[in-house]
Amino acid sequence: MFGIDIYGRYQTVTDWWAVRGAGVRFAWVKASDGGGPARVRADALVAGARSVGIAVGLYHFAQKSPGPEAQAEVLAGEVSRLEARGVVPALDMEDNAGAGLRWSVAEAREHGTRFLHRLRELGYDRTAIYSSVGQLGLWRPEGWGVPELVVWAARYGSNDGSNQGLGGYGGRVDVHQYTSVGRIPGISGSVDLNNALIDPTEEGFLSALSDIEQRTLYNRVMGFLRQRWYLRGEDGSIAMVPEGTPGAVPAAALDTLDGNHLVGLLGEEEAAVVDALRLLSSGRGTVADLAAAIAPVLPGGTDPDDFATALRARLAPPPESGGGAE
Repeated sequence: MFGIDIYGRYQTVTDWWAVRGAGVRFAWVKASDGGGPARVRADALVAGARSVGIAVGLYHFAQKSPGPEAQAEVLAGEVSRLEARGVVPALDMEDNAGAGLRWSVAEAREHGTRFLHRLRELGYDRTAIYSSVGQLGLWRPEGWGVPELVVWAARYGSNDGSNQGLGGYGGRVDVHQYTSVGRIPGISGSVDLNNALIDPTEEGFLSALSDIEQRTLYNRVMGFLRQRWYLRGEDGSIAMVPEGTPGAVPAAALDTLDGNHLVGLLGEEEAAVVDALRLLSSGRGTVADLAAAIAPVLPGGTDPDDFATALRARLAPPPESGGGAE
């Protein structure tokens, strides 16, 4: 799975459709640094990625003060404010010799575990940590006891824009940042490129459900989205519109639309479906809540109780075949 990480101070996106057309399916945006938001706020980049259906999440650059819990709360606040939950929130912890920032093994473990555990306390069951393979090899964060931790590792090789692998690194790597000089249509200048070996997007952290339940639920929600009609504007943008709108076509006629793209097109009413799905996946919502959110946007409307009953039946495991009564 191909993704980027960007910061508005260093990258300017001129055409998000071109970025998506280059195969980018997820993006991390720098949102916070130390005790506050980043110098350049993440708002525009988050909105741009979301507008074309690229899953987007935020990362935080760690400083030694304030405390790690306070820094985690800053990141969580930005994620909540921007509703940037499409990709697991990440802690960027690395040395910055020019600024006199260096992490010992003990400091990294102490700061990292406290930061990540605080994110979990705030409702983020899945978190990520980023650094170079050199530092990760010393820290070994996969042994920190943080459940469902995503290890995001930088290893460039000669850093010529190509993926030169992990160079024999023996630690766990879930997402590989393989260059800092990548070129992507629609982005001016160089950009970090990432190859995800696991899914760091929203579909990957429905941890309260089994794999079968996740896929069934995802398919059900995508099913209702694909029943909607869409209108392509003169600028190439696509909007969700009522059936019968002049020029509108069904989702099936738009072969570029996938699940993430459709979610990115949701309006305020439809966004309630995504919120209900998140709550259900984290154990804080119910099937009935999801059904009630979906019902208003299904063609012709649907009774929430009936829909919940049907959805619950779809989520239930099939009965085991038995050998008959004894």
